[in-house]
Amino acid sequence: AGGPAFAHAVAAEAYELSGRPDRALAHYGRAVSLRPCAAYLGARGAVLQRLGRATAALSDLRRAVAYNGTVARFQCALGAALLDLGRPRAALEAFDRALGLDPGYGEARARRALAAARLAENDVAACAELLKAVELGAELPPELLAATRRRMKIRARRALKGLGNGPEVRRLLAQ
Repeated sequence: AGGPAFAHAVAAEAYELSGRPDRALAHYGRAVSLRPCAAYLGARGAVLQRLGRATAALSDLRRAVAYNGTVARFQCALGAALLDLGRPRAALEAFDRALGLDPGYGEARARRALAAARLAENDVAACAELLKAVELGAELPPELLAATRRRMKIRARRALKGLGNGPEVRRLLAQ
């Protein structure tokens, strides 16, 4: 289980953990060129996705999933890349596959909530997904928290306006 590809993958992981994704990417590239397997493609794809290079990430992650579709983190990273490319329905499917493989995967649940919010008109379903993610201890992306807060404020204001224009409603709307 050793060899040059493995050595590059270990170096890549060390660079990634030390906050040097550029160096990690170079080593993952060498590992993939020596041995294009799901583990190395998935790891490189995840780094590319985190660096905002969603198109390149998508290619690697699709190949990784084709090699081994039973790794929840590859499915989740694939979903994140699809979401970054503006494809929330496909992202939702990838997050669902990740959660099917690992129902307690908090990051997949949180990202699924973001995809659902972008896709659906029904904010209630998206908020239910968000609550489930929080219960599982997920660290939510800041953009998800901000978007959810804005949506909930808008929905609350609409609901209050529907109650009429009494003094209590006016007080709540002023907050």
